[in-house]
Amino acid sequence: MAFTGTFATAGSYLLVGATSNSTSSGNASIYVRQIAITESLPGAFALTPSTLTVPCNTSVSQTFTANTVTAIPSGTLTYTWTIGSGWSYLGTPGPTTVTTPTNSITLVSSGSSTAPANVSVGVNFNGRNESNLTCAVSLVPLSSLTISGGNSMCTTGASNVYTIPNLPTGATIAWAATPTGIVTLSSTSGASTTLTRSGAVGKVSLTATVTACGSVAGLTLPITVGVLDNTKLTVVGEGPGICPNVPIMFGARYNGSCANFNAAGISDITWNVSPTPTQIVYNDGTAGCTGSVNNAGVTIKFPASPTQYNVKITATNACGTTSFSTPYVVQIMSSGCGSHLVTVSPNAASSTVTVATISKTADATFDEVKIYNLQGTLKKQFQYKKVNSATLNVADLSNGIYFIEVTSGKVKDKLQLIIQK
Repeated sequence: MAFTGTFATAGSYLLVGATSNSTSSGNASIYVRQIAITESLPGAFALTPSTLTVPCNTSVSQTFTANTVTAIPSGTLTYTWTIGSGWSYLGTPGPTTVTTPTNSITLVSSGSSTAPANVSVGVNFNGRNESNLTCAVSLVPLSSLTISGGNSMCTTGASNVYTIPNLPTGATIAWAATPTGIVTLSSTSGASTTLTRSGAVGKVSLTATVTACGSVAGLTLPITVGVLDNTKLTVVGEGPGICPNVPIMFGARYNGSCANFNAAGISDITWNVSPTPTQIVYNDGTAGCTGSVNNAGVTIKFPASPTQYNVKITATNACGTTSFSTPYVVQIMSSGCGSHLVTVSPNAASSTVTVATISKTADATFDEVKIYNLQGTLKKQFQYKKVNSATLNVADLSNGIYFIEVTSGKVKDKLQLIIQK
């Protein structure tokens, strides 16, 4: 017969009672061969650190501590440390086992190109093992390294020094800056390099390819170079003649394209319309631009009076904000702004667009559709014979704002079309 139980508090006692399973009457003798009492420690322990990363090819000193998480009764605690290869204790290299009366031990890593072994400790109470704890050890991943240095170079001839802190001993680095022509590098190898602005404005990606301990990691730092040129800022939109109280999309461009926003490190566009229009919807009407630039486009609704408006913009990058661009002049038309003859959908479009007459009467037809870009260049032309609906293939048009001109006899209708893929 075996019995297992737990004493709730110190000072509790064990009472053993036994009865015979004999069916005969009278007294019987019961012999208890052995009573074994095993003490189980209620405390809990934790090893600090529980995980550890160490640099390769660099020796480091590290203290490990077995902490008591909950209270334990009085008694004798000792700690048996299992020290694997890659560590040494008081000058003695592992693997070895060391028992200490204190709960901490300081080890020194060998500084090799491979990770030291895990470190384990057995916690002993009154000579009995109570808990086994392990710290998992690995090398610091090269991908956790970063390039240190400024993220902007604004003035002509400016220079910045770039380094990689906590670089493993023996590591090799290959530096590069793209695109070329914006900055020069003092060195393409070594622990550091100096970038000097060449004079151009743009956004540079500085990369460092680090090779160490049998691994290779590519580190990248984006750098904004130079103050933006406001003369390269332009506004695109419908016009110059615009009907009042019709939402019109406007987009920003830098050096002729919104694709240059990222190349120049532009983060924000600020719009200024004077006099104040009826409505401005920001972050709308990007006019074919995509990306993370704030307010790349707006939708503006103008009242009938006054009859002229100026639309201008500024751009911001890490080096500052430009002055305003040359104004885009909008003229509000006082005539020719009746109801449209046709609808265009979808708008914006990516591959096809459908033109359909609003009126469904038999004489509500059109014969020709032309598509122009903002510069007035004819991009596509379609001929029909008195149709009330047609689907146009616009897949070959680039992102941007266009105008569709629909001809019905001597009457022409003109609508804005956005191509956005």
